[in-house]
Amino acid sequence: MLATCFFSRWLLSYSCLQVQGFVSEFSSLRSAAQKFANGANPDDIRREMMEEKAAEGPPPNRAQRRAAKRKKGGASRGPKGGFGR
Repeated sequence: MLATCFFSRWLLSYSCLQVQGFVSEFSSLRSAAQKFANGANPDDIRREMMEEKAAEGPPPNRAQRRAAKRKKGGASRGPKGGFGR
């Protein structure tokens, strides 16, 4: 229960792109560790990891991150007017 609470707080403090990058990096390192444990050549593993990373494409630049943030939107506002309207 405590781990779930910690994980959800951790997850909320990061953006979707950061979490996606972490998950991608984790899965590639996990598969590399499995290949290494099975006796694969470390140079081949490194080359495959670089190919996978290149296939993902470059990370978004600052303008792309800002556009994604604007697209996400902010808090919704109520109708304009004074109190009781």
